[in-house]
Amino acid sequence: MTRSERTGGASMHRENARLSRQVADLKRRIEELEQGPDAPLENTASGPAAPAAQDIHERKIRQIIDLVPHSLFVKDIDGRFILVNQATATAYGLTVEEMTGRTMDELYGHPAHVARYHADDLEVINTGKAKHIAEEPFVDGRGRERWRQAIKIPYRTADSGKPAILCVSQDITEQKQALEALQESELRLSNHITHTPVAVIVWDTDLRAKEWNPAAEKIFGYSADEAIGSLATDLILPETDREELVALFRRVLRREGGEHSTNANVTKDGRSVFIEWYNTPLRDAAGETMGMASLALDVTEQKRAAASLAESENKYRSLFETSLDGILFTDIEGIIQEGNPAFLQMLGYDIAELRGRSVDDISHPDWLERNRTI
Repeated sequence: MTRSERTGGASMHRENARLSRQVADLKRRIEELEQGPDAPLENTASGPAAPAAQDIHERKIRQIIDLVPHSLFVKDIDGRFILVNQATATAYGLTVEEMTGRTMDELYGHPAHVARYHADDLEVINTGKAKHIAEEPFVDGRGRERWRQAIKIPYRTADSGKPAILCVSQDITEQKQALEALQESELRLSNHITHTPVAVIVWDTDLRAKEWNPAAEKIFGYSADEAIGSLATDLILPETDREELVALFRRVLRREGGEHSTNANVTKDGRSVFIEWYNTPLRDAAGETMGMASLALDVTEQKRAAASLAESENKYRSLFETSLDGILFTDIEGIIQEGNPAFLQMLGYDIAELRGRSVDDISHPDWLERNRTI
């Protein structure tokens, strides 16, 4: 499971819980109005009292449901809208009056969607259990394809007593698109991490490996299954430098430096390798350090080549300095670059006096033409 999927799942769980509480509260408030002292009265001798009470009752329900920012409606077992709030009507580009008393078949030109909605409604009515719908498609009043999550619970109207469902839903199109974009980005990053020649390792605050890419497998010899969950001290830190390297990693976690270093590490088969490390502390949403990401580049061959070159240069320098023959280096224009002690002793110059001067300056006039030819 990717990080975005874990985050999206947790977010969906929180939203479902919140909507469940909201639906339960709305159901309770509506039922209180339908059954309380302001419920519709029977006809009395005075006549106008019943319509007035009914009007007050409906206005109170309307005030409650229209304050809800999400779509809210009640549908009976036949799929007919009994109660619709303003947010629902607006989503479909209709008025409350146009939707009330009508079915989705009459209002909505997408039969596949209607069949899906009605099947969910009947499931809730027949089982008597609430249903959480993580996502379902719909087309809004502007013809745009959208997505919403919904919670449907069994409901029974006070006037007719017919089985019904109460539904609250919210548009999650932007969240869904953002999650899909994040998942696509994670996939690209995952592919890049999988194929990069640089080892990518994520450690927790105890320096225990949490992620280990194929390049890390190749460099250190441990498979991801072997490495993940293991401590850096058990995997790659040589015993002789263990305390020093652990201290360096701890400095990174405390954000006190150590982000870039080059040091010897040890592989699964006991070989010593030189690794160039680029470390970054990882923080959670509260800014607390939750681990460290490391990029590791194997520079063993470069280091060995540099050591061989340095050794070769030392040998050359020794021969250059101790040779009894005079040795002079010039560039292609005949400008003096270097001279060994034997050469300087022959001419009685100090090297600082010769660097930057032409060979012509220290040659006999009879040799000038020959020098140029050479």
